[in-house]
Amino acid sequence: IIVFNAVLRSPLSWTTISLPIVTLALSCIICAFFYLLGRYLWRDSRKNALGFIAGEANTGYFGLPVAILLRGWVDEGIYQTGVGTKSTADFLANNGFITLAPDFLGYGSSDDASQDILLSRFNKPIEIISLFTSLETLEKAESQKVVFWAHSNGGQIALSVLEITGRKIPTSLWAPVSTPFPESILYFASEMPDGGKKLNEIIDAFKTKYHAEDFSVKSYLDKISSPIILHQGQKDEAVPPAWSEDLARELKKLNK
Repeated sequence: IIVFNAVLRSPLSWTTISLPIVTLALSCIICAFFYLLGRYLWRDSRKNALGFIAGEANTGYFGLPVAILLRGWVDEGIYQTGVGTKSTADFLANNGFITLAPDFLGYGSSDDASQDILLSRFNKPIEIISLFTSLETLEKAESQKVVFWAHSNGGQIALSVLEITGRKIPTSLWAPVSTPFPESILYFASEMPDGGKKLNEIIDAFKTKYHAEDFSVKSYLDKISSPIILHQGQKDEAVPPAWSEDLARELKKLNK
């Protein structure tokens, strides 16, 4: 799929036409050289194998880039693996990526999340950082070629990971939740059964012990070293466009 896709996307010119011809010629020369060397060393079929191996492409180290997909918030009662990421995963997989869309703790078949609503939220970037270590064991994955696709609350998680690790991970943000904490969760509190009363109480108690700005992605944008592309619909009713506009301004000020 990857090879044919590259051919379809390449401009037709003498340069691109000559490349496979030159490669074939070099491979044939290498094969011939080692075949003749094999004839000198052996009298049996090993000389044929040496010539073939010398000109064969080395596919043993061929790896695929990895796309980590981070969805927005979904009610646990209706969540199924792939909700919010399936169509994007299909597109990227068809274009040569290995795609990973973590459920997060408390969702799907994952372990239970912390009962502390704030700790559960703060743990999510750590879950993604832990995922990095497992990429080394993933067959055919090029663990150093990783990209992020993140939507809504997943965008806040992606930004947090970029700030914590400082890794250069090309990131595509779609209507990310990027406003400072705790507004980033209080904004959606009215959708809760109690209108957010309990959450407001938890936040008030939290503020008596901690500085909220220390837990805000806006406080650490200078730590980001990754290229970012930001998408935002002007008529988005879930995530205010003003949040993305403000994020874009802040990143530009920092030359990000």
